[in-house]
Amino acid sequence: MLKSTFLNILSPILPSSKGFIAKLVEFYRGTTSLKLLKEYEQSDMFNRMDLNNIQIKKFNDLIKSIYKNNIYYSNQFKENNKEKFLIKTLDEISEFNILSKNELRIGLKNRILHKNMVNMRYELATSGGTSGDPVTLYMDRNARSHGSAALLRYYGWWDVQIGDKMAVLWGRQLNPNQSKLNILKSDLHRLLGNRLFLNTFVINDKILSNHYSEIFNYNPIILRGYANSLYLFAKHIDSNNLKLWSS
Repeated sequence: MLKSTFLNILSPILPSSKGFIAKLVEFYRGTTSLKLLKEYEQSDMFNRMDLNNIQIKKFNDLIKSIYKNNIYYSNQFKENNKEKFLIKTLDEISEFNILSKNELRIGLKNRILHKNMVNMRYELATSGGTSGDPVTLYMDRNARSHGSAALLRYYGWWDVQIGDKMAVLWGRQLNPNQSKLNILKSDLHRLLGNRLFLNTFVINDKILSNHYSEIFNYNPIILRGYANSLYLFAKHIDSNNLKLWSS
């Protein structure tokens, strides 16, 4: 229960300084999520046709960029007509082949990178491994920024604000090669975001009981997680007639 107790000590400070905390997190991560969030929120007012046109344009811009800057894809395109990969409707995306995990691993091993990668801030990102062996990819700050902005916009639909307490039932397999510095950075990021992360990669009644105690003590506004983890956690609460937290 150490995690939730420590976060509860800091929680009274966070809500009163959400703007400052959010900017501090942005500076620490080197992202632009808050700026992008405004664009995402404005897009909520677009009609379906406008959204479709924006998505088609962004998709085609991406295709042109990787054709120009990524050796692997440019070779793929050269074997075909490049114009074939530019879409006119979103339905045409279904005609693209899906990269396999093995292809992604080979790409990482052969360092198939964007030509401007040396000028980008990027890091290795690893999937949770819930659907098999984890996959590691390069992710730059632009991708991080868009991912975070999309999540913040989604939370806003539920009236969850930056800095509000959030508990996350995650499924990430622990990486034995992760450095202590990266672990510290991850913990600091979660601390500043006022989020309690609980691992559910391995799950049983004892782990669920411990997670329940942590979450009950933490008293989050929102509970987020993998669908199966949330289902098993809800089933555990129901089967043991446990009380919900007050938020």
